[in-house]
Amino acid sequence: MEIFTAFNIRKREKRSRLELLEGTVDVERRTYYDPLFFYIRVSPGFIKLDTSRDFDGERLILHFIEVLGPSRESPRIEVGGPMDEERSAFLCVDWVFPPEELPRWKEMLNQCLKQEIWP
Repeated sequence: MEIFTAFNIRKREKRSRLELLEGTVDVERRTYYDPLFFYIRVSPGFIKLDTSRDFDGERLILHFIEVLGPSRESPRIEVGGPMDEERSAFLCVDWVFPPEELPRWKEMLNQCLKQEIWP
């Protein structure tokens, strides 16, 4: 059974050597009040996924690992946010690959996100 029913892209930003993608994921029977957020950074040779630090975030990382394969390091927790506001904790995982393989990795990201973000 597929638990991630839709990936909702809220923001996409292209920079000279970096693309940023921000959104939420609709999760079947999500037990948390907050939506499941994700942030993806893509550059030649590197992809980073940040997601909510909860059970569904862990399952989202496993979903990406099923398609992209394991990363060199285990997922980790990072804390961020402005010093004068509430800080958030995220689960993060990175994939490193030869820069010339970026088109193939973007195709795999399309599979993960169940839509064509990168043609």
